[in-house]
Amino acid sequence: LRTLLARLPAEPGAVTHIAAKDDNKLFHELRLPKSLLARAAAEIVVSQKLTPMRTGEQTARWKMHSIASAQQSYKEATGRYGSLEELEASDDLPDFLKNSQFTVEGYEIKLSVSGDKFEATATPAVYRKTGRLSFYIDQTGVIRGGDTGGKPATASSEPVQ
Repeated sequence: LRTLLARLPAEPGAVTHIAAKDDNKLFHELRLPKSLLARAAAEIVVSQKLTPMRTGEQTARWKMHSIASAQQSYKEATGRYGSLEELEASDDLPDFLKNSQFTVEGYEIKLSVSGDKFEATATPAVYRKTGRLSFYIDQTGVIRGGDTGGKPATASSEPVQ
């Protein structure tokens, strides 16, 4: 994007608005660099393209918290952690988690349960298209992750704010 913007000319050009009503004429002229308008247009296009990706990332992050909450409730009810299928089918969850679909469009969510521990990851299905950030959560409830190049986040990843 910076390369594109650097190639734009900086010569000012006029942006003119004329309105006439009977004999009363309004004339406004604003001189702006055309590159400023081009840059604003480019930023709008880029932000529109990034919005679905950022939405997917935030949804994946929220789902990681939902999985941890569901696991905690499931363990309190059954004495153990459950698989994604068990969590989705469970009647022992709080109302806001009942019948939850622990899926996110554009992300692969995986859950492993081993004894008194669980680990869940959310990884972009197509790196840099559906997302850049990967997430990890376990029984500690701390969500970790970051831009891992499309690989799953791990317990050693940095905590996410």
